[in-house]
Amino acid sequence: MVCYVIDVDDTLLDTKRRTQGVWRLTLDKEVPLSDIEASSLEQIFMKHASEEQKGHARELQGRFFSVLLCEDEVGVELASLDQAVPYAAETLQRWATEHELVYLTGRTENTRELTLGSLRRHGFPTDEIPLLMVHPGGLEEPSPDRNPKPETGGDRGKTGCPASRRRVPRLLHDLQSASDT
Repeated sequence: MVCYVIDVDDTLLDTKRRTQGVWRLTLDKEVPLSDIEASSLEQIFMKHASEEQKGHARELQGRFFSVLLCEDEVGVELASLDQAVPYAAETLQRWATEHELVYLTGRTENTRELTLGSLRRHGFPTDEIPLLMVHPGGLEEPSPDRNPKPETGGDRGKTGCPASRRRVPRLLHDLQSASDT
């Protein structure tokens, strides 16, 4: 059976509007979606920040990521602005019947339930599909009580896919090794 590892942000969920909201809060200014689509964070900051804000770049960077990573409650509210990428949910619903799927995200562990809820709300399959959380400090291995399998349904772990529940630690090790090189 084929196994697909799929990134969540901007592959399944379009996060441009949330990012725009984070910039609005950080800079107290509207940043056009076209800039968010075409520019790096640094380019956006240099183009849209005032001279005074540029003098507080580290502080504003902290604020930006605190909101973006939902460490700040307003970030949780802004996450509701994420939208499904067209046809992504339908495609994964189809794939889930024939293939192993794994969701991979750069979001932090504190957003696990928020992420799963957003995926469900937009029609993505989530039952029996591991969600691997990657963060700046490294990969987080899901504990047995996180993203549990439903009580009904088959054991996808029997397929031999490296993403199956019992093989997640090996996949995490391989991903970490690949990122170190």
